Amino acid sequence: MLKLILSTTILIIIGVFVFLNSNQRVVLHLIVTEFKDFPLAIACLLFFVLGLTLSIPFFLADRLQLIKKQRAEIRRLTTHLEATRKELKELGKKSIHKEDIH
Repeated sequence: MLKLILSTTILIIIGVFVFLNSNQRVVLHLIVTEFKDFPLAIACLLFFVLGLTLSIPFFLADRLQLIKKQRAEIRRLTTHLEATRKELKELGKKSIHKEDIH
């Protein structure tokens, strides 16, 4: 959720910047050609880079949470598999025992 808010804020900042400088198409082009808007362009790029940098921990946290969920699912399936194997062995023993009786 926080990552969504952060990325939306970054897009809004970039959108406002592009709207204020509608004669420019690319932010980097503005930095090169228009010196009067240089601080604004640097501030926008700083917010953009800061947003990307700050989103990395959230991305990694999401990946770690996904890995933990997958590990829990693997443990659950392994437990289920072991129980099924044990049940099959018992059924095999019972069927062998029934064949011996008949």
